Amino acid sequence: ISAFDAGTIDALTTSWRGFGDLQLTSTHFNTFECQQNRFTYVGINTRLNAFDTAKERRALWNSIDAKKITQDIMLGKGIVATSPVREDVYFNSPEADESPVLTDDKNTQTSDETTKECKILYNQDSKTKSRIAAALKQQLESKGYLVTLDGQSSAMYADKVLVGDYELYVGEVQMTGSCDLSFMFSSPTGGFCNYDDEEFRALVTNLDMVVGEKEKEIAWENLEKYYANSAVQIPLFFTNRACFVNRRIMGSLKPNLSNFFYGFDDMFVKHS
Repeated sequence: ISAFDAGTIDALTTSWRGFGDLQLTSTHFNTFECQQNRFTYVGINTRLNAFDTAKERRALWNSIDAKKITQDIMLGKGIVATSPVREDVYFNSPEADESPVLTDDKNTQTSDETTKECKILYNQDSKTKSRIAAALKQQLESKGYLVTLDGQSSAMYADKVLVGDYELYVGEVQMTGSCDLSFMFSSPTGGFCNYDDEEFRALVTNLDMVVGEKEKEIAWENLEKYYANSAVQIPLFFTNRACFVNRRIMGSLKPNLSNFFYGFDDMFVKHS
């Protein structure tokens, strides 16, 4: 990153660092992006008493400003998420409400309520995840929560998530092109958020099984309403892949999902 800032190397990609980790100071580069469909979210351990009701989880969701986190941390390169499926997927209707969270719950705690305590697990080896965790703590505490941060190494973080040893955690998953949501049920303890019931599983299965655009839209609308009402996790943003190229390099990349460096062989340095 420092070498790219200094101009001693001419290309830098996000294959090894997220946008939030780069913190580039130079502006003498062009950015080329393609969709990556990586989904960042806040996982909730719904088996704990603190968050075992949908009302408590919806209040938690309403206390988090995903748009501000995306703008402040992702350098404007994240796409704010309202669900685990991007809004530009063909069956996710663009007319849908930008905020599907139900508004029947207060999003701040009143003075006569007991202060809610929560601990946020995150991967401290990632600068981006560390910054997200700090932002979540600030936002939640402004709404009356008492928050403790639990930063762990990559290996320990993964182990704790796998066995459900968390209250909340900053998670990230690579969504497939078909928007397969099976990752939510990949743990025998009930899914990444320790949440499972027959209705939710049936809705996820139905989304994968139905064919036809209209049928897909209806299946997704039903699932999205259930997802928001139950607040099984809190969506934050999607990120794309990117390549930064020094402006002295002429030509243009045309990255896509199958070949991120498509067009790179046609780039050149003007020689006088």
